[in-house]
Amino acid sequence: AQNGSAAGAKTTFMAKAAQLPGSTVNTVPNWFLFVENGIIKINFSGIQPVGTTVMKLNTWNHIALTRAPTGVGTSSTYRIYLNGILEITTSQSEGIKNENLKIGQNQNASDFIQGYLSNYRISKKIVYTGNFTVPSAPLQLTQLASSNIDSLSAGDVNFLSLNTNVSSPVDSSTNAFTITVTGTAPPSTLTPF
Repeated sequence: AQNGSAAGAKTTFMAKAAQLPGSTVNTVPNWFLFVENGIIKINFSGIQPVGTTVMKLNTWNHIALTRAPTGVGTSSTYRIYLNGILEITTSQSEGIKNENLKIGQNQNASDFIQGYLSNYRISKKIVYTGNFTVPSAPLQLTQLASSNIDSLSAGDVNFLSLNTNVSSPVDSSTNAFTITVTGTAPPSTLTPF
């Protein structure tokens, strides 16, 4: 992500909303990953662990979120890495599901990111197991293991979106999910590589 937010601004990278009982509208925030005043944070229904490193403006930053164990309905340890360095560790009972996921905005379709996003990948397994060297090339469906980075096969990847299509974002995983664009931000081929 390239952070172009001004001081004091809040911008959401990813959000997962939940439904109220009897409702068909997803409005209750389950969790969301965001940056406020240059500091990365994650909110779990009001519980808000925060990082300590201030992200630089107008610079590409690599953000990774991992969750272990990966089972549904279990208490999990979440780790957030900023530019390859562990920034936040927290244990929560909130789960991550592939439904109603929003990228670049919060659960209410507001708080749109002020900057650029590139190379989004969601996998079934934990990729980063400790501090790591940030990738210097676009993410792929498969990868070899290296220091604190686990290997991936195409079947491990649930979602992969790169900045290769200027008309609209595309899921390049074997799932080929349809991506619904909201807001007015135009797609771009700008990448950190």
